[in-house]
Amino acid sequence: MHIDYYLYLFKISWPALSGLFLVCIFIGIKCLSILRKALAEKNHFSKFLAAAKSLFLVLIVFIYALMFMNYNQDWLNDPAISKGVIESLAAEAEQYTLTLRSGEEILTLSIDAAAFHKLHKNDLVEVTYLHQKKEVVQCSVLTRQADNFI
Repeated sequence: MHIDYYLYLFKISWPALSGLFLVCIFIGIKCLSILRKALAEKNHFSKFLAAAKSLFLVLIVFIYALMFMNYNQDWLNDPAISKGVIESLAAEAEQYTLTLRSGEEILTLSIDAAAFHKLHKNDLVEVTYLHQKKEVVQCSVLTRQADNFI
């Protein structure tokens, strides 16, 4: 189990998750209220109207959940793990990226500043990253390239 991966996902998506949770609670309470009022009446049309309103509210929750899952697709995927040699490191306007060569595959991943400053070109690393967003969750240096060391 990749607990660090899911903790990182929670850290970057907790506002959307809490919003989804609050919307579900609000709409659930609203549906129960509508249905309770409709069941108290003997009119069949009011029961049909309550069912239609409840279906509409459930549709809203479904659409919000689809929007959340579309933006946060990494919740549905296992973490991607790759070993390779760092081809390059770049920093532009507080956006740090590393380019990793893993066999024939070349990956460009976002990385945080602390990890960026600890890495060097030609280091052999193993990275765990978000498959869709290409953000590094964990980076382990396996071997460090010796610079000017003979």
